[in-house]
Amino acid sequence: MLRVGYARHWAQYRVTVFPPGINDHERIRLRTRMAAPIWGLLLWLAVWTVVAAMGVGHAVSIPVSIVITAAVVARSAAAASPTRRLVRQMTVWTGDGEEPTSSSERDRLLRMVDLLRHTDSDPRAGRIGPVEHEAVWARCYAELDG
Repeated sequence: MLRVGYARHWAQYRVTVFPPGINDHERIRLRTRMAAPIWGLLLWLAVWTVVAAMGVGHAVSIPVSIVITAAVVARSAAAASPTRRLVRQMTVWTGDGEEPTSSSERDRLLRMVDLLRHTDSDPRAGRIGPVEHEAVWARCYAELDG
């Protein structure tokens, strides 16, 4: 997963690689945990709307919706926790006055992302099998060690 963010004159590049060999269920848990800020806010708004529609005042509806949302988000985080510790990331900042190593690290990150994207399309096209696909992901995962 590649994310690119911008802050004034700087750009942040981040690649996240899940551990090799995890199953679809674990991958869904990790993605759910990573998206918790978005769905947590939407959940809070939905719960608050429902509780407020019951006719209780804001003094009750807001704290109740916060507690319910916090419990659901905490449960999601706990479910993903064992696998989350194994996820590896690489983050590079580039921009005005950057160090020369920043652009080389960015290029390394972008080459890795390009390789992973091509590797994901290769099994669908029949160019490689599942074992070769997993081996490329494992190699990139190992490269992010540390």
